[in-house]
Amino acid sequence: MKLTNLSKQAKAWIFYDGGNSAFATTVLAAFFPIFFKEYWSSGITDLQATSYLGIGLTISNLILLFTAPFIGAVTDLSQTTKKLFIGLTCVAILFVGTLFVVPAGSWLMALVFFGIANYCFAAGNILYDKMIIFVSDASNLSKISSYGFAFGYLGGGILFLINGLMTLNPEWFLLSNSAEAVRWSFLSVSVWWFVFLIPISLTIVDSHGKNFSLRTIKQSFQQVFDTLQKVSHNKQIFLFLLSINSRFSPSVADALAKRPSLHLSSSASTSVSNSGSTDCPSRADLNAAADNSPAGRSNVNLRYD
Repeated sequence: MKLTNLSKQAKAWIFYDGGNSAFATTVLAAFFPIFFKEYWSSGITDLQATSYLGIGLTISNLILLFTAPFIGAVTDLSQTTKKLFIGLTCVAILFVGTLFVVPAGSWLMALVFFGIANYCFAAGNILYDKMIIFVSDASNLSKISSYGFAFGYLGGGILFLINGLMTLNPEWFLLSNSAEAVRWSFLSVSVWWFVFLIPISLTIVDSHGKNFSLRTIKQSFQQVFDTLQKVSHNKQIFLFLLSINSRFSPSVADALAKRPSLHLSSSASTSVSNSGSTDCPSRADLNAAADNSPAGRSNVNLRYD
């Protein structure tokens, strides 16, 4: 099936993936971990910054782990999938945008805002994936999903390219330095994400179901517990779910220790240095080791003039 032959609802569902993927690329994968360590954690050590970020992500993901089944059950029973999806997404968009105003050294504020945004992004994606059944029958599910996946790479990649250019060449965008460019990148993700949310908000409609009430919550809890009981008696499903959880739950501290370090200071230039250490040495140790290595240190100078 060609993209042009799809319904408005299906196109809106595909279009949205180009918006929320900007959070995954610019914020989650690229700028936030580096900016958190080099800008918002200016008053603490690198090891502390890595630890706090790991703890924050763990708390956010654990809350998601325990609430996700109930989110699915409640929306199934009350038919409020789209309403809750819009609500969670708007909260995520809001808190990503507020990262723009978080001052340097405010690591706790930045971490709380990011944790809320990360949770709402992931919880909203559960409902977004669920809404594909609102826009397609069984015969086209894989095709529409593939279109969405591809458009997500396109949309997230385009904004990430722009944000990367902003950071490497802030003067092109009338910005004073790379730190300001990164802050504007967070705000651009918020705006970009909201624009891509509009079509899906206007075209997809929830089915009429039960009114949301305390009884609905009780029923959702019972539904979740019944499902867990059934899964516990099916070894294959249990192992499958366990493998998915382990696949997407790597050591955060290890991942961050291997991440390039963006040095944001008031000096005329900064550099991005690649470190392969997992022991979280000090920045001075990393720089000295890189300078003494035969290969030298690869860096990208980010001008702050």
